[in-house]
Amino acid sequence: MNTPMITYCMKKASVEKELLAVIDDVMDRSGLPHFMLVDILRAALVAESQKAYSELANDSESTIRQTHDYYKEKMKEMEEAAENEKKELINAFENHESIDMNEQA
Repeated sequence: MNTPMITYCMKKASVEKELLAVIDDVMDRSGLPHFMLVDILRAALVAESQKAYSELANDSESTIRQTHDYYKEKMKEMEEAAENEKKELINAFENHESIDMNEQA
């Protein structure tokens, strides 16, 4: 029997519920005023956001570099194929001319 697929929306709702429960528990146990805990959470979220942006930037740079390298190699292959085809056409044309000259003689 196949297990049902959990969508991102369902997963997000589950994580959000768990996270809020943990935050509520920490707030209850800490004895600090809520505004202080909110400030702590805000600082933590800013730090995590900066990590996420850095990660995204690194992934983007890597993807751009890989894409550039792929197409550079592809262009090289296509240029080589075109050059080989050009040589074959020139050879075929020259051979055809020599055949025509031999037939005329």
